[in-house]
Amino acid sequence: MSAYCFCQCLCDLVVISHQHPVLVLDLGVDYLLVRPAPSTTVCWPAAGATRISSSSQYQQQQHAAADPMSDAEGSESGWGQRPESDDDAGPEAEEEETGPRAPEPTYHPDMVPGVETGQDVVAFYGKYGQDSPVKFFYCVRAPEGVRFRPYDLIVVPREGLGRYPEYFTMSANGVMTIRKGIQADFVPLSAWVRQTSLFDLVSNIGFYKNYITGRAFRRWHKGVRRKNFKRIRSVVEKKLFAARPTFASVLREIQLAVSELRSVNLAWANPNHMYTLQEYGELQVATREQKAKPALDSIVDKIQKALERLCKEVQAQAVLYQESIRDASELQDTTGVELFQSGAGGRARPMVTIKQEKLDRAANYARIMEELSQLGAFVRLADYLFVEGVMACAVQAVEDLLTLLTAHKQQSDKQAKALFQVFVAFEVKGLSFSPDETAVLEEINANTLEGIISVAAGAPRLLFMRAFAHLFEGKPSGLNTLNILRNMGYLTSLRGSINQTIIDDFTAAKEAVREIDVGYRKIWDFGRTWDPDAYAAQPRNLSEIRRDLVLQRNWKGSLDRMKTNMAVGCLQIDAKPLRAELVPITAAALERIKLLLLNMARQATLAVLDDITGRIQMLAARPTTLDEFVQYMVRPSCRVQGFAYR
Repeated sequence: MSAYCFCQCLCDLVVISHQHPVLVLDLGVDYLLVRPAPSTTVCWPAAGATRISSSSQYQQQQHAAADPMSDAEGSESGWGQRPESDDDAGPEAEEEETGPRAPEPTYHPDMVPGVETGQDVVAFYGKYGQDSPVKFFYCVRAPEGVRFRPYDLIVVPREGLGRYPEYFTMSANGVMTIRKGIQADFVPLSAWVRQTSLFDLVSNIGFYKNYITGRAFRRWHKGVRRKNFKRIRSVVEKKLFAARPTFASVLREIQLAVSELRSVNLAWANPNHMYTLQEYGELQVATREQKAKPALDSIVDKIQKALERLCKEVQAQAVLYQESIRDASELQDTTGVELFQSGAGGRARPMVTIKQEKLDRAANYARIMEELSQLGAFVRLADYLFVEGVMACAVQAVEDLLTLLTAHKQQSDKQAKALFQVFVAFEVKGLSFSPDETAVLEEINANTLEGIISVAAGAPRLLFMRAFAHLFEGKPSGLNTLNILRNMGYLTSLRGSINQTIIDDFTAAKEAVREIDVGYRKIWDFGRTWDPDAYAAQPRNLSEIRRDLVLQRNWKGSLDRMKTNMAVGCLQIDAKPLRAELVPITAAALERIKLLLLNMARQATLAVLDDITGRIQMLAARPTTLDEFVQYMVRPSCRVQGFAYR
């Protein structure tokens, strides 16, 4: 605004002030606003702006800035155009200003056109700053919608703030939150804008954006599931055997009998005893035939007796109720009037009592008939419980067998004994076990495990008993225990673990007996290839015989120190038979060598005896002639020398 225009505006204001008392004078950036009275506002524009003489014209100028068409129409009609000078207007203009005026549109001092929300207020102060003509805007929270928007505000007049428990005053400096009875809170405008931006960013994250909708959906989904659960629960309660007094007691008896299956052993072995493979197989057969099968038969007999008693009771009640009904219409009659005269001495009974008796009788009849129709299902349930118990018993037996085979691997059972006794023996190539790995696996799988499955599958079935055949239409179908056990993944994994345990133990046993193979195979090979006659036929000197005697004595000592028992997993390796086989070899060799030495000593003794005898005979002869005397003197000396040399 130039100095000339500013002075001109002041002169105009002096003229107007005589007619209208000035209340407020605001100096804006683009205009000069004068508020002389609540209903009249005079606004002088800055240099190059349009003069506005009322609040309605100010509002039209603000709308014209947003709508070019309305601005053009106002220009054509000459509205809001200032004369070139006040002197040109003349007395007519003065009369026009001082004369009677038409009613002008109402203008609210707290409302600016186009500023309706909190964001608009921020934009307004961002444009005009501290020099804006409106210093405060009064806002309240926007109406709540589906989403939580605490930073959404709307501009309202100050007159209606009393009905709001909370409102805001927004200025170029910041936002003041005012609540009744609570100290006001002030937030700078920059912080308000930052918080609004951060809230918008966070609220656009999927979790926060869809939280309310998702929470409502989850509540709805939970409510629907609860409703369906209650509906299904009510249906189940009507058909649940445990909720019916007639079946509840018998069901407890059946469950008690089935619980006795836990004490039935389909396979058993003493963990503190060691068995040969044959003894173990005979023990398993005896356990199944003499203990398991009689126990299963006894449990089935208990369940069968309880079911037969239940069937008789339900059928007797059904017959009794059917015979007591004279007409089918009695069950449908719910009035308080007796259709047939009772024998109460002609005394009338209360209608409420009669009606309740009819309802109870109809309900009892329906209950009895429904229980009669459910006998077959109850027998099937008892059969399923028994089959489940038998299969659990079979699985438990296999688990116990695996525990027995792997007891040595448990930290708490280091003193566990091996289960199978295995003998070791030499062969041409390596060592052999008796029984070997194949025999043990065949015994475990073919005898023990298959025996457990066969006993479980051959247990008596309640569903196929002749006593309950009348409860089913045709031949009933039930669970196939054999197929279930053979296709049970857990049981298959247990069998695989048992087989792998045996294979691993035999592999470890082969490593354990390697010392025996290295230290004692030469004795076994010597005994297999040594021929006493051939040894005696060969000429040997005294040093060779002495060497052979020392070797045999060393072998005999090593056999005495031989380790004959080794526990490897579930196998107890017994080398006593092997040592018993090797000891005679060294003993026989020693005896033969000693005999050979004795023979050699005897022969040497006889030879010396013969030589001495000959010499004695030679010395005993007496020479008679001189020639004989010379020969007599020569021969003994040679013989004596030769004997001495020998």
